[in-house]
This record gives sequence, C-alpha cells and structure tokens, in this order.
Amino acid sequence: MDIEIAKAGYSPTISLSGGVGTNTLTGIGQNWTNQMKSNFNGSLGVTLSIPIFDNRSTKTAINKAKMGLQQSELEVADAQSNLALTIQGFWINAMTNQQRFRSAQVSVSSAEESYGLLSEQFRLGLKNIVELTNAKTVLLNAQQSRLESKYMTILYLQLLNFYKGEEMNLI
Repeated sequence: MDIEIAKAGYSPTISLSGGVGTNTLTGIGQNWTNQMKSNFNGSLGVTLSIPIFDNRSTKTAINKAKMGLQQSELEVADAQSNLALTIQGFWINAMTNQQRFRSAQVSVSSAEESYGLLSEQFRLGLKNIVELTNAKTVLLNAQQSRLESKYMTILYLQLLNFYKGEEMNLI
C-alpha cells in the first residue's frame, strides 16, 4: 500500500481553494456596517499540478516504500523461524521429559524395593536409622523426579497441541 501511495507522486493533483474577506477604513465617512457590506469579497481557485521535475523525491519515496516492504517480509520470516524454533524446543522437551519419566519409573520401583528391604532389615536390627532415612530420601527423590517429568511432559504436549490449533485439555 505504501508503494502505491508513493507512486501517486507521479500523478497530477488538483486542489481547490477559497477565501472570504472584507476590509474597513476609518475616517472616510461611512459607518462600519456599510463598509462591511460594500467591501465584502470572496475568492475561489482551482490549481492543477503536473509533476515534471520533483528532484527525485517520488522515486526516493517509492524506494523507501519498497525497502519497508522488504523489511516487513524479513520480520515475518524471522517470526516464522522463531516460532519453528519454539515449537521444536517444545517437542524436544516433551520427548526428553517422556524419557525422564520412563527412567524415573524404574528408579521409583528400584527405590521402593530397596526401601522395603532396608525397612525389614531395620526391623530385625541389622540396619540403623540413618541407612533407613537415606533409603527413604532416595525413594522420595525418585518419586519427585517421576512426578516432575510426568507433568513437564504433559505441559509440553499441551503446548504442542496449542500450536497445532487443537484444544488444550485441562487435567
């Protein structure tokens, strides 16, 4: 649109102008009202301007408009590239967290089994409270890691659905 506006500088222009006025003088023996009526004047003018030489201002304006168009196209391409990188990052994060979730499930089952064995040994007096507490801490950390990776996977999958234009499912 800016290019078309700039190209309009090559087209002739027509302008219309008009004016109304009056004048009064003092010391001529006429009262002010009569002078206003008798000295009332109006003017109307039409101007046709044909651009012959404009010192390259129209060509410069067209070139600036073309550069603005190219800049806009570059900004759109940049935004598309950034969006693609964002979506790719969400996909990678979803897959990574999915793998972390699978690994955390194995860690939780291993930690639960280890804690169960240590609890039984503690009950029999073979292990002390520090070892039991450490096993419980390992179990809790594994459970926390499993939950974190589960919900991070869900988050990134929901973000991918959003960018696909699908409805987001609230859990």
